[in-house]
Amino acid sequence: MATDARPKVFVTRRVPARGIDLLKDKFVVSQWDREDRIPPEELLRGVKGVDALFCLLTDKIDKDVLDEAGPQLKTICTMSVGYEHIDISECKKRNIPVGFTPDVLTNATAELTMSLLLATSRRLKEAMTAVEDGSWGTWNPIWMLGHGLDGATVGIVGLGRIGLAVAKCLLSFGVSRIVYSGNSQSKNAQEVNAEFVSFDYLLEHSDFILGCCSLTANNMGLFNAEAFNKMKTSAIFVNTSRGGLVNQDDLYNALKSGKIAGAGLDVTNPEPLPTDSPLLTLSNCLVLPHIGSATEKARSAMSELTARNIIAYCHTDDDTCVKQLDGCVVYLDTCIKHLDGYVVYLDTCAKQLDGCVVYLDTCIKHLDGYVVYLDTGVKPLDGCVVYLDTWHLDMWVYLDTGKALDGYVVY
Repeated sequence: MATDARPKVFVTRRVPARGIDLLKDKFVVSQWDREDRIPPEELLRGVKGVDALFCLLTDKIDKDVLDEAGPQLKTICTMSVGYEHIDISECKKRNIPVGFTPDVLTNATAELTMSLLLATSRRLKEAMTAVEDGSWGTWNPIWMLGHGLDGATVGIVGLGRIGLAVAKCLLSFGVSRIVYSGNSQSKNAQEVNAEFVSFDYLLEHSDFILGCCSLTANNMGLFNAEAFNKMKTSAIFVNTSRGGLVNQDDLYNALKSGKIAGAGLDVTNPEPLPTDSPLLTLSNCLVLPHIGSATEKARSAMSELTARNIIAYCHTDDDTCVKQLDGCVVYLDTCIKHLDGYVVYLDTCAKQLDGCVVYLDTCIKHLDGYVVYLDTGVKPLDGCVVYLDTWHLDMWVYLDTGKALDGYVVY
């Protein structure tokens, strides 16, 4: 019997079928086909000898896993926005690209953030309990009063894709002001008239405070007793980013003592949150089981994008292929780039793209509303990735600095 020469991929969980169906055309697919988390010993057994790993944020991908997989491992792609569960430095040492899946879950997570914000501020948990336990009496003009968004100041910690999407939703609720903090000013802040302020200013002046930033070593435990003490006593705190942003003991004390009015969490540390957690005893704290991206559309798109990331790394010719962009492959040496229904010929001079003329032998290209200057050098890096000398978009990747290609690549 002939041996199947296709590359091998291991999938660490039961995931939406769109991703698996794409992989089965090009790979020998093995899978932990269950809904529960894969045990460490099964993960080590499954990765042995594979060319690609399709993992989730619940999987710890460390040196031991990489050693067990072997030197033939070409890529690790996670079906998540976060990638703190992967040892990026170890992957970089081994020249293993790591793909992830932002943007496709932006709207779903923004919807959930707004749902949690409204449910917490309008005290829905308490109101539902009142209905169920019979404490709901006659209509009372001062009973179950919450905090409305109309005229409020909302502070967003991290105005990235999700933070910006949440800010756009907030505008329709009549908020008077949106402020944000982060490592640097956002180029998109003007879309929502958001003001860049210090973290302390945001804490002191916001009626609603939203954690929408990624988790890093520098912001672990960012929301602690010191932060909660600076908030208004009427403040509502919502976190849909990562549980590690919050010191949960300090949050409990702030809620119990009335230092802040309420909190809504879609993420905790650990996950799942133990049923004896003090936070679950509070009527002014609403905890959800990390369902920010839990829509059929978003999770299917995440599965598909993870698969496409894997395909991009394992089914390309490194001598000619530049990089996958939005599911399409760019070839520098010949002619092909498919984008939004157009074909751009990189070996010639001009082509129509979204109503703009693209002069690839001279200076400009229009891409998703941006102008990219190519005249000072599009250079191949490691035979696989293109970067620009003088200017870059989030869509291009610098492997030497770890910047992302439209969120597709960590390294």
